[in-house]
Amino acid sequence: MTRGGLFRWLRTAASWSLVFAIGGLGAYAVWTLQRAHRLYGFLKDGGRGWSKRVYMPDGDLGFAPVPGALGGDMLPGGPPVPTRFDQQGFRVPISDAPSDRQRPLVLALGDSFTYGAACLAEEAFPHLVARALGGTALNAGSPSYGLAQMLILARRLIPRHAPDIVLVQHSGLVVARAQARYAQSFFGVMPTPYFAAAGTGARLQPPPFGNRVLDLPLTEFRNTPRSVWDYASFLRRAALPLFTHDDVAVAFVEAGQRLRLLPAVAADPEPVVRAVYSEIATLCRDHGATMLIVLLGRPPSAERRLELQRHATAVDAELALCRALDAGCEVPVLSDAYLLAYGHLRGSPPQLVDSHPNPRAHAVIAEEVVKAIRRLSSR
Repeated sequence: MTRGGLFRWLRTAASWSLVFAIGGLGAYAVWTLQRAHRLYGFLKDGGRGWSKRVYMPDGDLGFAPVPGALGGDMLPGGPPVPTRFDQQGFRVPISDAPSDRQRPLVLALGDSFTYGAACLAEEAFPHLVARALGGTALNAGSPSYGLAQMLILARRLIPRHAPDIVLVQHSGLVVARAQARYAQSFFGVMPTPYFAAAGTGARLQPPPFGNRVLDLPLTEFRNTPRSVWDYASFLRRAALPLFTHDDVAVAFVEAGQRLRLLPAVAADPEPVVRAVYSEIATLCRDHGATMLIVLLGRPPSAERRLELQRHATAVDAELALCRALDAGCEVPVLSDAYLLAYGHLRGSPPQLVDSHPNPRAHAVIAEEVVKAIRRLSSR
């Protein structure tokens, strides 16, 4: 090829590359604006989430409660459910005044079931258990948490607070979340700690990048009137920074995974379960706490149940819920009868708006846990 021919070829290649680049950027811009439009409507229409900023980024946990935060859990068909965290990040009733803690201290680790999603703090089973025992609940449950966050919190909180009782949730979701780099979210990407395979065991890994969605003023736009200027402000201050950050960060993670620069997520859940519950059990023994594992959701396999019982007393709260429905020993989780009895209903006629345990369900769970604690105390 002559020098002139080479020059023409390079010029043509550069021109086509520029065309593809512009086309790609245009397609990305259209896609981003479509996502922004959906997110704007989601916020204005009262979609699920928080009425105010109650969570913040955390380098270890991915996200954590804002100390002293007061907000609301948005639910369809009615007002938000009030949510309050104390200065140490524990969920507490709205009406609680700061006071000396009464023993026994009941520390609870888990996800939205332990937190008490769609319920008041005083209706959730950690608070009910502590009240029945004449003590104080330290409810460290949070929506979308998994075994990784539960282990990190156990390492932080058990030595610091020396609780008398530690309630550790077990359910399919808390295990599955420990095998994923991102938590479920109504919008944005929520990076979280996770477990990677390490020989025959599992190794805890930090979140793959920093959380952006909780640093942006998304909740502000729930209560502002729709307008062109409001939408322009939403794009500039929230949507565009969120989507560009998340898209670039996720692309780097995927590239790192393909190039094997990041440790692979643990494929087998059993080493993860063994590592987490055995370490929390050791922390409890070392600091004089009684550990109970609260079984929620679909029952674990026989092998998993034996593994859990090697570390602590397992309280089959799900079986208690089903027995309270006169369902015998079956566990019809998420059946129609189960959801009508234990889900959250609103409206007239009543409609299911959330499948998390309602106050009635939490009362059954708490009763079963208290029975197990008293049986242990009587030995």
